Amino acid sequence: MLFWILPLIFIFISCSDDSSTAVKSHDEIDGMVFIDALNKSVTLGTKEKTAKENEKPEMKVVFSYDYYIGNKEVTCGEYKELLKSDCENSLLPIGDVTYFDALLYANEKSKKESRDTVYSYTGKNLDEDGNCIQLEGLEIHFDVAGYRLPTEAEWVYAAQKNWKIENSWNNENSDYKPHQGCLKGGKLLCDFPGNMSEWVGDFLTHFKDTTLKDFVGGLGDNSLQERVLKGGNFTSSKSEITLYKRGDIYAVTSSKKADYVGFRLALGGIKNPFYLREGGESIQNEFKIITNYNQIKDFFGTYKAKLIFRNDVTKNLILIDFNNNSQHIISFPDSIDPYHPEISPDGNWIAFSTKIEGVSGESKIYVTDVAGNLIPLEGNGAIPRWDVSNRDTSIIYVSDGGDNKNQNEFISKITYKIPFTGGKFGKAEKIYDGSYHGGISLSKDLAVTGSTLLRVKNKGMDTVWYQSEQACNVSLSKDKCNRTLFLDFGGTTGREFAGEKYRTHERILIADTLGNLIQTIKAPKGFTFDHTEWVNMGDHNCSHYIIATLANINGSHTQIALVNTKDSSVFTLVESGEVWHPHLWVFHPPSVKDTSGIIKDSAVANDSSDVIKDSATVIDSSNAFKIDLDSAGIYLFPGQTDEDRFWRYNMEKLWTFKDSIEIAVLGSSRPMIAFPNYFFLNNLFAMNFGQTPNSIYMTYDFLHFYLFKHLKKMKYVIISLDIDFWWHGYRGIFRGEKSNNFFEFKAINYPGYVYDKNHNYWEDGVPEELPQLTVDGPGTVGGLSFLYDWGRENPSACNGLGDPLISNDSTDFRLFPDAYTNGIKELEGIIETAKSKNIQIIGVIFPLNPRYKNTGAYGRYGPTRSFAKSVIKNLDSLQIKHKNFYFMDENKNGDHDYHDKMFVDSDHMCTDGGKQLLSRLDSLIKSMDQP
Repeated sequence: MLFWILPLIFIFISCSDDSSTAVKSHDEIDGMVFIDALNKSVTLGTKEKTAKENEKPEMKVVFSYDYYIGNKEVTCGEYKELLKSDCENSLLPIGDVTYFDALLYANEKSKKESRDTVYSYTGKNLDEDGNCIQLEGLEIHFDVAGYRLPTEAEWVYAAQKNWKIENSWNNENSDYKPHQGCLKGGKLLCDFPGNMSEWVGDFLTHFKDTTLKDFVGGLGDNSLQERVLKGGNFTSSKSEITLYKRGDIYAVTSSKKADYVGFRLALGGIKNPFYLREGGESIQNEFKIITNYNQIKDFFGTYKAKLIFRNDVTKNLILIDFNNNSQHIISFPDSIDPYHPEISPDGNWIAFSTKIEGVSGESKIYVTDVAGNLIPLEGNGAIPRWDVSNRDTSIIYVSDGGDNKNQNEFISKITYKIPFTGGKFGKAEKIYDGSYHGGISLSKDLAVTGSTLLRVKNKGMDTVWYQSEQACNVSLSKDKCNRTLFLDFGGTTGREFAGEKYRTHERILIADTLGNLIQTIKAPKGFTFDHTEWVNMGDHNCSHYIIATLANINGSHTQIALVNTKDSSVFTLVESGEVWHPHLWVFHPPSVKDTSGIIKDSAVANDSSDVIKDSATVIDSSNAFKIDLDSAGIYLFPGQTDEDRFWRYNMEKLWTFKDSIEIAVLGSSRPMIAFPNYFFLNNLFAMNFGQTPNSIYMTYDFLHFYLFKHLKKMKYVIISLDIDFWWHGYRGIFRGEKSNNFFEFKAINYPGYVYDKNHNYWEDGVPEELPQLTVDGPGTVGGLSFLYDWGRENPSACNGLGDPLISNDSTDFRLFPDAYTNGIKELEGIIETAKSKNIQIIGVIFPLNPRYKNTGAYGRYGPTRSFAKSVIKNLDSLQIKHKNFYFMDENKNGDHDYHDKMFVDSDHMCTDGGKQLLSRLDSLIKSMDQP
């Protein structure tokens, strides 16, 4: 769905501890039920073997507080009083709301009752329907006694008090629509098992066999930053409704919305909330991100920036990727204590050491990815810094990063350079005698260090700058200016240059290549600087940004700040309890090269669209241009929906494997879940491009815009023919809804697709810079495993069939036969183009729940079974008309041989069913290849 981004509005909502707004036990609050939970406990999760992995094991949660919870789900009428909505029946529960919509409603209700708000944010993004799909700088103030979403633990504890599935609205009695609250099972704590699935406040994380106090969920450190949904709904079968279930058919992210998803509110503060990391570690302290990706773009001219720092409380590393608003907590064994992290030039690796500047002794250097996979450097080493010389990536490090005051001890230490390529270290070589860990410019033979004295090696000569006064936190800029920044102890030289007295570390000092002071910047009032480092702005620019921590009057490093040397401004990026050693990586495109041999297109100098604008800069008279690397390949950024994520992932597969793919699989979540990411049929390399949701029009566009142009080895295309979904979203407007065609309706949200379109989808050749950029989406480094194995990540995914689901009135589709006529025409367009390229098309109807035979519907989304027969007959006849088309009806209107345990649910096979279908496809292709 198209979204537009509101102008960034800075909104900091009051969150004071005014006791007048605190909830008092047993106050009568309209629509809320008091829950006596103090010192009580609840069990989350289950021991059921067939449950999903994220629903196991059982975990006990103890409450240190009481709270209130809504007696029923928020209604349309209540919602419309405070927020805009086009829902009509004021008595029905509100649906089609995102997680962020629920938070905004909670804030408005708090303000209406003169309570402090729980949620603060700096800006919001809305889609064209008015739903909120992103809250910038979101912070949750659990200690505030305002309205909020309940935690999963609070929801389950309250729900079990009136958990009667026989009184729920489910697919047996709901007529597949919501009903007024509290019509079943009394007037107190209504509709937990059914009617609407409900948002709770938690990030999804795996449970742990332990007892936690005041558990509030995960940290959003899984690959998709999934949320938790609780309870069944009006489309659920009774067998699906359990207290322990915590999701939906598809992945649940904050921007998800569906007509069966609503929410109820909770009220009451949580003084000491505990989070549970994906890796199983519980923590109490959390950090707050102040900035957002729009401000990063304002600073650096690109969204592509990553911040890494040490959380000195939990002794792990925190990586914030501003390009996609994701956060990663990188944890290590207790024996490894990470200091001085630095991100590699390509943004994919992190180097760190186990000893801090100024402290001698044994220290180890490691390189890691986001998942925490460690690559150790043999021997001793400290304070690593990445270096790219002659296009070779290396790490420069020192044998010891201790105090450098004594000349003889300093010279006895060594500075090394070691190559790092392909995830492996090469052979180390000595560069200098002396421990120069403040930075090195090999091209200018300049090296600096500081841990007591500001020592410098310049053109082979050793010297001491800054009048031999104390200096530390030294950093040499990696650019043409090669300036040195450092902190001091309020020494005489610094005071004379600043023209005033100042405290230790209160000022940043900057020197030129001769050691002369050229600038000083004062810390904000009440703070001092620490852990200062230049932000690399590219070899050919002079960097004017510094990243640093700010320490308060008690010496706690509570903020990470960006310092602008142009105007001496200081902008806070992150707040936390104790943050150390920040490093900010910003993407810089390679030097401009003559790409005239790749693309010559006089039209590309004016790339634009109504939503996204990018540019291709003309660099010579032949109309060659340099790639705009802030647009090319950018297929995702904050505000994404689940289907957008899948499309970005497909684009990565395309550019990575375009020269190898011989068979392409396209279609819906049915092939996406059933088939592996890649596999072989008749010894041909096959790639699965399935995604959700899908239409034949999306398949057509992906083939014509990309695959037919770039997969030169492609011989076969396998397409899932999801005729039960063909009514949805054909080209143009259908039933008042915009098209479900991605490349007309959704792709325009992201600059990468617009950039591709404006360059004719690279018909004349794909620039070499483009493929590497497509991996710049969420969870790329060690985090896309969920997408690679979505629905197949554990054997419990093959959990069998329940009752068939029917989401729409199947008789309705007879009124729209043109949807199927147009769908077949689109399929024929694919077949005709494939024929001209000597490519064979295999159309497959995937098996569905055979129990649909007992209904009037062909599948969950229709059409009627009788109408489906005529569609299938038309598909079958295409084999006669087109010799390069082969039709496989594996559903056979329910009379198939795929047994129950080959299914995830009524719509999708698991890999066991997929293996059977792939075996049949393999046999078909073998017969097609025979002369």
